[in-house]
Amino acid sequence: MSLGKKFKEKVLDSSDSYNFYKDGYENLSKEMASLLKKNNEELENLKKDFDNFKKSKKDNEKILNSHYVLLSNLFLDYELKPKGMLRNTQYLCQELLDFVDKVCQKHDLKYWLDFGNLLGAVRHQNFIPWDDDLDIGMMREDSIKFLEVIDEELKIHGLDGIVKISEERFIGKSKVVAFTQISVLDVCSKSGIFAGLDIFPCDYIINPSENIEEEFLKARKNFHTNILEGLERNEVYEKFYDELNLSFQKQDHFIPSVEIYGDLFNFKLFETDKLFPLTEIEFNGKSYPCPNDYKYHLEKIYGNDYMEIPKVVRRHKRVNNLKQIPDAEAKYDKYFKLFKEANENFKY
Repeated sequence: MSLGKKFKEKVLDSSDSYNFYKDGYENLSKEMASLLKKNNEELENLKKDFDNFKKSKKDNEKILNSHYVLLSNLFLDYELKPKGMLRNTQYLCQELLDFVDKVCQKHDLKYWLDFGNLLGAVRHQNFIPWDDDLDIGMMREDSIKFLEVIDEELKIHGLDGIVKISEERFIGKSKVVAFTQISVLDVCSKSGIFAGLDIFPCDYIINPSENIEEEFLKARKNFHTNILEGLERNEVYEKFYDELNLSFQKQDHFIPSVEIYGDLFNFKLFETDKLFPLTEIEFNGKSYPCPNDYKYHLEKIYGNDYMEIPKVVRRHKRVNNLKQIPDAEAKYDKYFKLFKEANENFKY
């Protein structure tokens, strides 16, 4: 080492400030090395945890898939029957459907099983095992005529005291259920819906454009906004018909009910000759109208795998609510008798 370097080191070693910074640098280096080591250890632990999570996720997916396969086999390959409140609700729903069917026959109105009930008829020849209401479709003109006659038919057959017809139901200030609901309920106490049937009107469309889905979604939003704002229903329908060039007269295509709220149904353009002429299908031991090509209809709504049990099930809370009513069984007996008498002695 040269004399100059030795002298420089000697000077630096005797410098307090130099030694202060030198010691600080060495201590900082040690701390950084320790911190780096600790971080590396934590990263290794995180990697192990993540690998364990992936393995656990894979194992859980296997378990869930095995449960799904088992439930599918049970629902599709075995004859499972409801009991208790669900059984009573389904039986009363069918009595309600029979009454609606007779009203439609009397007034020459066409309807068909739709959505969950059509799916249940095809997949289970019955209700979807966990379902607790009814869905039917009608073309707009028939649905309007139905609403004109149903109140009188209920009075004629002694059912007006227990059946409520509702065209709209507000949920808070931002949502409205705008399709027609026929409910069997204790009108005085409003203690629960014992049976329900929903009517979804469809509309013929003249020469639908390539952007019909976008146009429909915009028109549907306007429709629900107008209902929420309190506009007259006929005025709202007129605006809707003008916006989309709809018609009461039969056309090559029809579109789904604008009344259905957005999260319940994706838009589809239907071919009319797949719907008409209507045919019949068995549903819980009886025959009811259904689309001529029901496979096409169900694929449009649910996709190609409609015959499979879904992994995510949409359920109502109706039956659970009814279980809270102490005298629910007695009310069911009363409603069964009234509907059976009305259906057996229906006045055509």
